[in-house]
Amino acid sequence: MLYVNNLHTWHSWNHALKGITFHVPPGSIVAIVGANGAGKSTLLGTLAGVYRFSQGEITLDGEISKNMPPEKVVRQGICLVPEGRQIFESLTVEDNIILGAYHRWGKNHNSVREEVQKVLEIFPALAPRLKDHAGGLSGGMQQMLAIGRGLMAKPKVMLLDEPSLGLAPLLVKEIFSTILDLKKNGTTILLVEQNARAAMEVADWVYVMDHGNIVLEGNPTELKKDLRVQQAYLGRGYIQEAIAD
Repeated sequence: MLYVNNLHTWHSWNHALKGITFHVPPGSIVAIVGANGAGKSTLLGTLAGVYRFSQGEITLDGEISKNMPPEKVVRQGICLVPEGRQIFESLTVEDNIILGAYHRWGKNHNSVREEVQKVLEIFPALAPRLKDHAGGLSGGMQQMLAIGRGLMAKPKVMLLDEPSLGLAPLLVKEIFSTILDLKKNGTTILLVEQNARAAMEVADWVYVMDHGNIVLEGNPTELKKDLRVQQAYLGRGYIQEAIAD
């Protein structure tokens, strides 16, 4: 479905992505993990058209992207749920959801309003808050809202950037349970996460990034056994558990 080949992106003098190559099969969850500064968010921003790439190729369903602006990328079928949620706090919850379908609103505003109900079926906690300002929601509900807004774009591939950021452990578990449900309903997901443990619990395939490069890849079961991954991303406690097993 989504193929990325030899992708290079610069931020001024900083060579942020240094020849990234990977693919995301349809109906899968692919996770990209790594430390701060590895280039994970830059990668998603490049795929979403926020940043221009200087070299390489992005292909979605056989259609090659050549540095299209974000609005055209959304129409092509790639939607970014950004780090930090970035909802519109002064707008209502309902308006935030509808904004996810801004590119279809003019011709299909009646059907767009009907699709809001489908988002509420996935995130029923949002239903009683539809007319409230989004800024008054808790962090977990704001993350639900951000994902719901992304679903309104009807993406072929949803890009999730650090969905666990700033959330309590119970909310992280809830969000990742929802991510699994989205996959079961046919949504293809590229997930960027610093929380490697959580990402590996839901992913079908994992890439490890470091300083703008992909340095490891594999299925989660294999990578959990890799001492380098354990030391760098899974924590001392995980290593001790693995030894005990």
